[in-house]
Amino acid sequence: MTLAGENKHAGKTICPGVAVGIAFVCRSGVEVRRSRISADQAGRERDRYDRAVQGVSADLQRHVEVAHEESSLDVRQILKLHQLMLDDEHFHAAVHRRIEQQLVGAEWALADEAEQISRRLESTRDPYLAARVEDVRDMTGHILSLLSTPASDGGTAYGRRMDRDSIVVSKNLYISEVMQARRSGARGYVTSSRALTSHAAILLKSFNIPSLGAVDGIQDRIRDGDPLVLDALESRLLVRPDRPALQRYRAKQRRITRAVSSRRYRPRGARTRDGTAIELLANIDHPNQVNLVLQQDLEGIGLFRTEFLLYPESAFPGEEEQYGMYRHAVEAMRGRPVVLRTFDIGADKSVSHLERCVGQNPALGMRGIRRQLLNRPQELKTQLRAVLRAGAGMPVRLLIPMVTHVGELREVKEHLSAAESDLRERGVPLCSRMEIGAMIEVPSAAISVVEILSEVDFVSVGTNDLVQYFTAADRDNEAVSHLADVHSESVVFLLRHIIRRAAEAGRRGDVTVCGELASDPGYVALLLELGYRSLSISPAATEAVRDAIARVDLGP
Repeated sequence: MTLAGENKHAGKTICPGVAVGIAFVCRSGVEVRRSRISADQAGRERDRYDRAVQGVSADLQRHVEVAHEESSLDVRQILKLHQLMLDDEHFHAAVHRRIEQQLVGAEWALADEAEQISRRLESTRDPYLAARVEDVRDMTGHILSLLSTPASDGGTAYGRRMDRDSIVVSKNLYISEVMQARRSGARGYVTSSRALTSHAAILLKSFNIPSLGAVDGIQDRIRDGDPLVLDALESRLLVRPDRPALQRYRAKQRRITRAVSSRRYRPRGARTRDGTAIELLANIDHPNQVNLVLQQDLEGIGLFRTEFLLYPESAFPGEEEQYGMYRHAVEAMRGRPVVLRTFDIGADKSVSHLERCVGQNPALGMRGIRRQLLNRPQELKTQLRAVLRAGAGMPVRLLIPMVTHVGELREVKEHLSAAESDLRERGVPLCSRMEIGAMIEVPSAAISVVEILSEVDFVSVGTNDLVQYFTAADRDNEAVSHLADVHSESVVFLLRHIIRRAAEAGRRGDVTVCGELASDPGYVALLLELGYRSLSISPAATEAVRDAIARVDLGP
């Protein structure tokens, strides 16, 4: 969407940050024509196809080597999943059959088979499967590129090279393009794709590449070499900005860089203009982001999403694997508090074939803690044991997602007590007292927040889901997302109710906002004026949030 009167385009933040650079526009793909072959040419076409697949596999292996060098668990696992997809003999056999039976060239056979699969995935009601269309088309485009230009370097966005000044512009969210952006040191990534839960989007966050999604029509308006400013803190893209805008954003970059390069590692919150203290914590998706938390002098981790362990989706991780990853992150935090959230799976957070939320309304079905309590109690017990062990001698807290009523919390506490007894009997070191918290993201929990607080040590307000459930408007559906207006009277009423009721119970200090609103400088003033004093934010947004807090005057 173009903002009237300005050369700006709105989007949705994938990874917060600011980038100033030159557009590298990814080509839309290889044009495929239905070329006919004779029966005696089928063998040659099969061989061409197989060689192209081997070339893509070799390129993927180079990506895996980069991931190993960086010790990035989630990146390695996602790439392993893509290797499994590339090794799918059923898919390759289907392409061979099309070549032999339809007597068409390898390019057409591949494109036709991939399109059939993509249509089936897009027709499902499962958000996870629909997001995998990007992965299928990425693999297909990469193979097609090698079929058409066998000598090209398959690791360079289908044969083209980008450099460190590049901001990648693509209509897609492809693993190959993101990995090349990483390898080339590109400054940012902008796409019109709305597959914001795709594997490529996860990688952009893992690599901390400032990025925007859902930016409409960018390939029609941007040319290779155009100057760009990507502001993924305020979710906007500036195309061919004027000199004052460039100077302003370069100054903003320098401020962010100075904060990130700080080696003081002294936890500090923020203060409003009138001196009110605001706690600043971090939201992270994987252990690799711990360094960002420290570099930004944040006071701890307010939300550690443990779903990073659930790739490549072959099996749920065991107790030892979970303990090792949690403990590593907790120790790296040097004594600052860490809030570990139990697996939040279901609806838009489905995890492939392991567990998909089904039914007419998946978002209202088996998700978060209800899924574990009702369907996967053993999985919950395993995770609780791992968290308890990771908290031995450390300030670790447990956060329960998608809480609807206090009965669920009581049941979790029973499982936690059983896990503690089991570990003590085995003589295993564990947390002396595990503090437990509840996510407030269901309207019923928001309304009964005092009752929820009576059962837990703290609550975290997940504004993303709370607003969309309260307004019955999908925030990722462009047709209705405007209805999920945070500034609307009803949403402000609900947010005010939560903090006011907590304050009346003497528990305001036990409430943190951990949703995207807390990381958006445009909403910080509203949250503080409503009464919130603890924010858990994206580390990349720290400088902008600190600045926004410093401008707020809460009065006497």
